[in-house]
Amino acid sequence: MKLFSETDYKSITDYVSLTSTDIEQTIKNFKLIFSPVRHEAVEWKLNLPPFIRPFYLEIYRDGKIPNQQEYIAKYKAYNRSQMNQICLSNEIAMGIEARLMRTYPSLVRDLHFTYYVYERLAHAKVIYNTALDLSEGIDLMIKYRNVYTAFALYTHTENAVNARFKKTFGHKSFGNVFYEELPIDMNNCAVVGDFFLYGSEPLRQIEERIAHNADAKI
Repeated sequence: MKLFSETDYKSITDYVSLTSTDIEQTIKNFKLIFSPVRHEAVEWKLNLPPFIRPFYLEIYRDGKIPNQQEYIAKYKAYNRSQMNQICLSNEIAMGIEARLMRTYPSLVRDLHFTYYVYERLAHAKVIYNTALDLSEGIDLMIKYRNVYTAFALYTHTENAVNARFKKTFGHKSFGNVFYEELPIDMNNCAVVGDFFLYGSEPLRQIEERIAHNADAKI
């Protein structure tokens, strides 16, 4: 049985001194642009390099949140050798850029929510780790009363649900962890500039579920 050990997955909050307010102040003047392009191969068939690594590389290295265009440029530069191996027609290149545009605000939203939850659950241990996200499909791991609960966070839309299924397919669960899906209604999001951010309602649901799981374990 595969068991989760928190010593194997250090949280970003242990390394990067940010607050949810810091993030809000940084992004409030960032402008988002989007493209209507959706290339089927880009969306579902091509094995593209992970979207989160270049974003979090900036956070870990400089404690700096890149804007949308900086993120797109970092992604292309970071993955240049892999991207060169993909036959990039103009249509595919445009599809990749459009997907990066859409991905960027969700990365900011997840980063902000990690710190938002971390600040408000002083009685629990909140873990976000890129390897845990990429390898296990876990957006937040929370330890409460020595019980681990893994959360999958995503907006309650058709595209997000389909992407969530693709992300988790084939993962083998940790035997000592409760797993919770948390689709979030965009109507329950806070608005900061051009960004929709998770806030008090998903936090309430998280608190409810970690308490329930802790009771179930006893």
